[in-house]
Order: sequence, then structure tokens, then C-alpha cells
Amino acid sequence: MKHNGKEKKQIFLFLVICLPVTWLLGWIAYDGLFGEEVLPWANTLHVLACFMPALTAIFLSLVTKESLWNLQFMPKLQKNGLIYVVAIVLGILVVGLEMVPTIYIFPKMASFHPEATAEVMFYTILAVISTACIQFFVGMGEELGWMGYLYPRMEKLFGLTGAVLLSILIRAGWHLMMTPWDEYLGYNMVMRCVMHIVLVCVGVWLTKKSGSVVPVSVFHCLLNGLTAAFSGFMVVDNSLYEANRYVVDLVQMVPIVLIGVVFFVILKRKFDMKPLS
Repeated sequence: MKHNGKEKKQIFLFLVICLPVTWLLGWIAYDGLFGEEVLPWANTLHVLACFMPALTAIFLSLVTKESLWNLQFMPKLQKNGLIYVVAIVLGILVVGLEMVPTIYIFPKMASFHPEATAEVMFYTILAVISTACIQFFVGMGEELGWMGYLYPRMEKLFGLTGAVLLSILIRAGWHLMMTPWDEYLGYNMVMRCVMHIVLVCVGVWLTKKSGSVVPVSVFHCLLNGLTAAFSGFMVVDNSLYEANRYVVDLVQMVPIVLIGVVFFVILKRKFDMKPLS
């Protein structure tokens, strides 16, 4: 019971610190980016908001005198090289299954930009990869807190199923309040919520298999970067999209949810009785 009390207190403090501060920074950044006057420091506040999960985890670890090594930030490449390959393949697969069917099912609504030749796409993807370091550290800014600190404590209290479901809800709510605008990195609000199904289920699996939050950070940065790249290649008829919005969202949701469910089943079979740390 004493152990459970400690976990409850840590979870409570993490949420009480991380969520309100992130939301405050997010709304100030939103007003600064889209208000009557664009503020030059709005982007800085937005990036700081992205790092709040990691900053909260580090702060609480130092206050409670817990080792920062428990946050599982070491890459452990020697034993987990294949896991990193899997993380990259899964990132490409998820974005591909989300975007490509939309183009072929709704050709009049969405199509590749006429200037998006193979050469242009190739160099654009190279540009995305070149900024992967920034995207990666933004991913680490989240996953160090979510997977390295919060999730292990929730799993000890609520079990794997409860921890996964709570993680999806908490992270979806956190993102919506941090980025209250309709479109963000190519995702509308509905898709930003749904993406957390696959992000959490695949993320827990990657972290358990590797003992590190680095693979899930790689997966996370690929989802962000590749989705933004795909969005740049596409021409969308907004009037047709609005008229078919729910159908389009459903087409994009189905493969994402299915991948999330598959990894949740794998987690239940392989790790249900094995804590994350």
C-alpha cells in the first residue's frame, strides 16, 4: 500500500505540473502565432511546451532523489539495433497507410502536387531527414516524460490495459490543449487524437523491447516529419474535403487503429505481467 501511495503521488504531481503549464504555454503561443499581432517568441514557447513532459520528469526525479537513469534515456544500441530498424519501418508504414489510400480513394479531392516529381520528393524527404535531429529531440522531450516516467508508474497501479488507455487519453488531451489550432503537422484535431492509439501501443512495445525511450522517440519524430512532408506533396480541394471530412477521416483512421490494436494484443500476450521498468 505504501508503494502504491508513492506511485499515486508521483503520477498526481506529474500531471498537476505538466498539464497546466503546457496548456498555458500552448495557448500563449497560439495567441502569439494566430492572434492580431504575431509575436516573435511564440514559436519558442511552443517548443518549450513540447519539452514539458521531459522537464517535469527530470524535475520530479531530482526532487524525489531518484536516479535519472530510470528515465531510460540511454539508446542501448549494442543489443537493440534491430529495434531501431523496426521503429523506422513502422514510422514509414503508419504514415504511408494513413496518407496513400486517401489519394487513391479520393482522387478528385487529394492528389500529388503536379510539381511533386520523384526528384522533388526525393530532395524534400532528404530535407525532412536532415531536420530529423530537431524532430527527434522534440520527440524525446515528450517520450522521456510519457514513457520514461509516467507510463511505468501507471502500469504498476492500473496494469497494462489501464495504463495504455489512460496514456492515450492523457496524451491526446495534452496535445489538443497544447496545439488548439485545427491543423498541426498535417493532422486535424480528430486525427491527432487517433494517432495516440498507435503512438502509445507501438511506443510501449518499443520501450519494453529495448529498455529505452530512444526507439519510440525515433518513431515519434518520423510520424511528425513524414506526415508534414506528405502534406507538402499534396494538393487538397478544401471544399470537397469538408463535404467528405468524416469519410476521409475514417479511411485514415482504420489502418492506424488496426496497427494500434495489433500491438496492443502483442503487448497483452508478451508483457502483461512484465512491468516497463
